[in-house]
Amino acid sequence: MLTVLKQELLLRSRQASTWGQFLFILIAAAGYLASQRNDSELGRGLVNAPVSLVTISGIFCLLVGPIVAAIAGTGILRDYELRVHELFFTSRLKPLQYYFGRFLGSFVVVAALFLALPLGLWLGTHLPGDTSHVGPFRLAPYLFCYGVVLLPNLLLTSALFFVCGALTRSLFAVYAIGVSLFVCYGIGAMLALGIKNRAAAAILDPYGLTMLSLETQYWSPAQKNTQLPALDGSLLLNRCLWAGLGLAVLLLGSALFRFRAQGPARRQRGSMRRERPTPPPTTPIPRVVPRPSALRSFVHLVRFTTQQLVTSWPFWVFFVLGLIVFFTSVNKEDSLLGTALRPTTVRMLTEVGDLFSVLYVIVGVIYVGELCWQDRLLRVAPLIDALPLSRATVTLARFVALLGAILLMGVFFCGLAMLLQVAHGIVPEPRAYLLGVLGAHGVTLVCLLSIALCLHSIAPNKFLGHVLFLVATFIPSLAELLELEHPLLDFGSVGEWHYSDLDGFSAFAPQLLGLGGHWLLVSALLLTLTLRLGRRVIVPFGALVAASTAVLLYNFHGVHRFTNAALENRERADYERLYGPRWREAPQPRITAADLDITLWPERRAFRLAGQYTLKNTTQKPLTELFIGYDSTLAVEKLALGPTAQRLENNTRLGVQIWRLAAPLAPGQELTLAFSLLWDKPGFAATGARIDIAENGTFLKNLAPRMGYQRDAELSRAADRKKQSLKARPRLPDALAIQRSYIASDADLVDLTTTVRTAPNQRALAPGKLQREWSEGGRRCFRYVTERPIRYFWAVVSGRYLERTVTWKNIPITVYYDPHHPWNVERMLRGAQDTLAFCSKSYGPYPFAQLRIVEFPARGEAIAAQAFAGTVPFSEEGGFIHQVEPDALDIPFFVTAHEVAHQWWGHQVTGAELPGAELLAESLAEYTAIRVAEEAGFSAQEVLERSSDQYLKGRGKDTDEEQALVTAQGQAYISYPKGALAFHALHWLAGKHLERFLRNYVRVLAFRGAPYPTAENLVLNLEENLPGDRQRIDELFRQIVLCDVAVVSAQCQPVPGTRRWKTQLTVTAQKVRADGQGNEKPAPLHDSIAVALDGGSASETQFIALSQPRQTVTLETPFRPTSVLLDPGYHLFDRVRENNRGTVE
Repeated sequence: MLTVLKQELLLRSRQASTWGQFLFILIAAAGYLASQRNDSELGRGLVNAPVSLVTISGIFCLLVGPIVAAIAGTGILRDYELRVHELFFTSRLKPLQYYFGRFLGSFVVVAALFLALPLGLWLGTHLPGDTSHVGPFRLAPYLFCYGVVLLPNLLLTSALFFVCGALTRSLFAVYAIGVSLFVCYGIGAMLALGIKNRAAAAILDPYGLTMLSLETQYWSPAQKNTQLPALDGSLLLNRCLWAGLGLAVLLLGSALFRFRAQGPARRQRGSMRRERPTPPPTTPIPRVVPRPSALRSFVHLVRFTTQQLVTSWPFWVFFVLGLIVFFTSVNKEDSLLGTALRPTTVRMLTEVGDLFSVLYVIVGVIYVGELCWQDRLLRVAPLIDALPLSRATVTLARFVALLGAILLMGVFFCGLAMLLQVAHGIVPEPRAYLLGVLGAHGVTLVCLLSIALCLHSIAPNKFLGHVLFLVATFIPSLAELLELEHPLLDFGSVGEWHYSDLDGFSAFAPQLLGLGGHWLLVSALLLTLTLRLGRRVIVPFGALVAASTAVLLYNFHGVHRFTNAALENRERADYERLYGPRWREAPQPRITAADLDITLWPERRAFRLAGQYTLKNTTQKPLTELFIGYDSTLAVEKLALGPTAQRLENNTRLGVQIWRLAAPLAPGQELTLAFSLLWDKPGFAATGARIDIAENGTFLKNLAPRMGYQRDAELSRAADRKKQSLKARPRLPDALAIQRSYIASDADLVDLTTTVRTAPNQRALAPGKLQREWSEGGRRCFRYVTERPIRYFWAVVSGRYLERTVTWKNIPITVYYDPHHPWNVERMLRGAQDTLAFCSKSYGPYPFAQLRIVEFPARGEAIAAQAFAGTVPFSEEGGFIHQVEPDALDIPFFVTAHEVAHQWWGHQVTGAELPGAELLAESLAEYTAIRVAEEAGFSAQEVLERSSDQYLKGRGKDTDEEQALVTAQGQAYISYPKGALAFHALHWLAGKHLERFLRNYVRVLAFRGAPYPTAENLVLNLEENLPGDRQRIDELFRQIVLCDVAVVSAQCQPVPGTRRWKTQLTVTAQKVRADGQGNEKPAPLHDSIAVALDGGSASETQFIALSQPRQTVTLETPFRPTSVLLDPGYHLFDRVRENNRGTVE
């Protein structure tokens, strides 16, 4: 065995490919870490933080699996390919000596190669560049990465690859194992999206990435920068489980391995077969067979290769893996709302498309390498060259056969998805699958296979061909890193696109056709070059590629203004540099009335936004110069302040015009601004198609010109500002900020009139009451007028809808929905009715004459719904297609309650343009939704658990400093879940006093203009008006306080002489205060905590006072409890809730 081990080590050490693989890992790790040092997403994190190093190590081990397969998988297989296996079989070596010698040699080489990974990560911290995100060197994280992450993974993968190669003598088996491991990781990642499935997901991940993520998911940036995950509990179990599995597979393989020229022999059934007599030899009569045509031979070879592919066992292994991924993905939870989605076409296209574009692209690339090299490996290349067919014909036939086999698999999964839809009573859309999966994803598949074929044709060996392909796939990422993003550098990509059940692909059709056609031509050119088809074929394809490139460049840079993420950030920085110093605090007239006239052409995806503003000088000084901003993607047809006003500046790149009035606008004086903006551009922009105008389901919002400098156009993230050489974002003086609302800095309350002209078969909706409906010039026209002045926050929706209307106290509630999505309409109506009833009782009367819920197409946005005055546009994926389980929270009901609550919190009570304004809107709306759900009989535990999870995970991912509730700005994980939990905790403490306070608060501030309330003002009023502990209110809203409580023991015994039971409960408690970086300091305990005692048929909640790190209390109940739960209302922001529950002994 030692002889074989030494031979393996000597052979590998002399191969240039081994040193090339070492250098590849070293350079890739160093380059990746160096690139991360300039990543704006890094925020408060360090590139060499322990958690960061551990995660990078696990991901690299997953991505460079082909290197492990190339070494361990070919340990014995190489001897068969080189025809030297008989030399070992006839030697004095025993099978096990040969077997373990080859494995140990391969594993030692793999382990030595991956020493380049921690070495490269260390080297990446010393390369030239920004060092602000590089922490001090610590050896422990690198040792942890190698010993805990890399070595168990390498042992598992090496054992699996080695055993499969040794037993099957097939490299495809090695590939199948690699893809299976990738699938296991993907399934674990999908299951981890659901809170209830995370334990199983962590165990299923063979690489340990999901487990490491779960172990550190609630860690703050400061903890991630300094601490390593503890090697115990579930993490230790995961590492031991998969490393043990690797050893078990290795031992099993040793028991099955034999010195045979072929794979394991099959037993023949029955006894010895009778030999048939050999017929006498005959001399065949020669026949003249006409030579088949090239086309006929090509078709025959395609058919033969396709049959060979689809009947091979690796193909069926990949097919079964696809089935597993498919059924896992269609049953996963929605990551935002935590419930399952119905298998609508928009949902199934996403699932099948993801499966097709990831798993089967990997399979296709693997097969391309095998098809290119199988003739040379089997030593039949001379025979193939002797056929009456050109090498180009044979290669092209194999390429077409492979493409057809994978597309055939795609057709199967599309059919399976459609059968699943039929089983749920949903009518499928076959054309959507044809265009989405086989069209858009098929283009990407063709392109990637063609470039893989091209690279393998020039590579000296197969594994180098795979490495070159991996390098080629990183070109778009490199372009993004160098701020050179361009659709023509993203090979094979047709851009981001989305299907909608409302309007199909209408918004993305030009993009799919333009980029899809271009990349197909590029693929054809690559194939002609690879197959060396000659000038007569190459030149025409080259001309077509040049023509399509020119057309796309004209579209990106001529018809549309070219931009990308880097240019957009640069423009926002330029906006602040040019106009911020002078105009940020400059007084401007405010909009008091708006008359909008919007013409929609949904059939060609165009619109015109015209109208006029009434502007009023509400300041104490006359105004001479006006600052007007507009959407720079729209064409300005008209922007006029009157014949005597003079335009001083017109910046079309940033969308700014500055005007000087002939006569100053005196305090209290008014003037009119007339405008007309147009969008009517063919094609599509480099950043993708415009999604707010659609053939069915247009959703335009807040596109009219704005008065004054807009602070929301500034870069808000500290990392982005640093990259653009901007200082910390300046804050408005409080005296000025309270004169502006956070919804609209240029208006207080506005009389809004909206006229919408749309397609004759559509209904248009806007805030206000419908005053008139008529037809004019082939357009269906609607005129809406608000019943009272509203916040200047408007939207227009237009589409073909069914309607369902109910009435609550003479207020019509109407849901406008797509005919394909009727399931949750009644739930939304019930949610709207219950919320109107609760809020009217608790906060005051509903201020509008109607309430509308309107569906709009899903476009991959995080926005599930948005509340405007009396109108709530709802994404089709935001509640219309959710499948509500009998015992689960009704998500359509809950989201509806949140948005309807905004008619009080956000529209009636609006915060100032200061940090913390979301507390008066999103926090109180989310809290109201929880209260409405509780009043309706739903258990709020699910949403409370998800809220706690979202907050605790969000604070670790935030790239900026974490803020308290009163100072949070643009941090959704704080304003939504944490704010709701804080008010819910306050409700437990104050009860009816909180409801009485909120009702008075709305009564005083409803529809009030400047000065606007602030979050600090709200908290001060809470402290003054609510009974109880003021320090608890301070901790909830002004501080970042975390707790950890745990049940140590719970023992129960009857109270003598009564029917009551006494439970002796021992608990531990710890409380810390954290700063914005996540650094923690101990805080004194003075808290009251709820304890839920459950006896099966009866339950009771009591409160206990916490003052010591460990204490024992006695609780009496009229029943015998079987379990106790600390903090059932999720009010303590506890990061480890697994120990909050205990069994009563």
